[in-house]
Amino acid sequence: MISLSIPSIPQFHDRTRRKICIAAFFAVCIVPTCCLLAWGISRNVPGHVLGYVERLESSLGLAVSIDDIEHPRPGVVRYHGVRLRDPETGEVVTMIHRIDACCQEVKESSRPALVLIADSAHISPERFDSLPRLLHRVMSRRMTRDNIDLRLIVGKIKLQEGEDSAGEHITTLSAVQGSLQTVRDGAQAEFQFRLDSSKNSADPTNAVRVRVRRDRRTTPPSLCFEIDSRAASMPSGMLSLLMPECESLGPQSRFRGYLFAEQTSEGWKGCVKDSCLDDIDLARLLKQRFPKTITGRASVIIQHASFADGRLIEVVGSVAAWQGTVNREFFDTASMQFCISPRDLKLDTRQELPYFKLAFDFSLNHHGLTIHGTIPNDIRPVTPITMIDAEGPLLGEPKVQPQPIPAWLGVLVAPTSPHIPVTEQTQWLASLLPLPEESKSPKR
Repeated sequence: MISLSIPSIPQFHDRTRRKICIAAFFAVCIVPTCCLLAWGISRNVPGHVLGYVERLESSLGLAVSIDDIEHPRPGVVRYHGVRLRDPETGEVVTMIHRIDACCQEVKESSRPALVLIADSAHISPERFDSLPRLLHRVMSRRMTRDNIDLRLIVGKIKLQEGEDSAGEHITTLSAVQGSLQTVRDGAQAEFQFRLDSSKNSADPTNAVRVRVRRDRRTTPPSLCFEIDSRAASMPSGMLSLLMPECESLGPQSRFRGYLFAEQTSEGWKGCVKDSCLDDIDLARLLKQRFPKTITGRASVIIQHASFADGRLIEVVGSVAAWQGTVNREFFDTASMQFCISPRDLKLDTRQELPYFKLAFDFSLNHHGLTIHGTIPNDIRPVTPITMIDAEGPLLGEPKVQPQPIPAWLGVLVAPTSPHIPVTEQTQWLASLLPLPEESKSPKR
């Protein structure tokens, strides 16, 4: 038979056994309980919340206030009732119900990224003007290579454009994704979103993409941005965040196309292509500088355009407007200057002539302005039609093509004068339009 020997259990003195039990009780029960209580108390002291707020402020470069925080799982901090404020004015720019924040490693970068996931956000219209300045401020902080990058994921962002409680003037951006990272020569921000109002808004290929880059190689650092909305149109009011002039296009106008612009020491340069501006309010667009010209709703298609040093170089496109009026002085001057009136209106004494449709193709460059009427007609006038009313053609196309820029400038800003006065309007237009082609010096 095989006998098994069981090792004997060491016998401790009774006092030693009591000490071991007391030590085990402290190690297994008392110490973890005290640590848990200390951890729970530390999570509820004001300094704990303030510390996380300061971390978020340091990453965003904005003032932050929150209602509460919690830790749903290890490595994740959940902020409740987040309000992002302008550091200079203290005004609330964005309100977010909840944000989950965590740090993640990024494959294409040696720096970790702070990932912010929000369910929804709300931006009121009076804060639109401050958004470009705040974005520039945030990007200017990305000046050190060890600065953490940002990744942003938001379910919906509501851009309120009015006080309508029914929400008719609220633009909703869905599936918003953004990033802000330090690159070799500065900082770069990229955003992608879809518009709920667009058709097939659930299709990711219909997203609008925006890229903003801050280049610190120049002094002062320059800015360039790129907007690609060829797959889905966007409200033109959103362009006013980068180009305030677009606000005058009207609240219903929309933009679809591609736009690139880069800031230089001489001004902006860039290009526009495959673009369309729909539902432009001509009265609102022209009333500030050219109130006595033309009204109506218009659509402008830009096949391609280029600009440099803050001045237009070339643009090719088409215009279509409808259901508006044209000022009589402007109409008479255009007819006389361009010789394009196909019918006599001497007996008509109205100051505002109603029109049914205005449509033409155009090209503008240093040679001048070329206009080709595109309205079909059964009357077959001498020249193609550019404008009609209920009784027939109102305007044709110029007999001399292209029209010199000074002649077109005079019709637009000085309809009652045979000369072009030096006014604020002429100076403003002259600074934006292409420079006329320099005449060749005569040979000697």
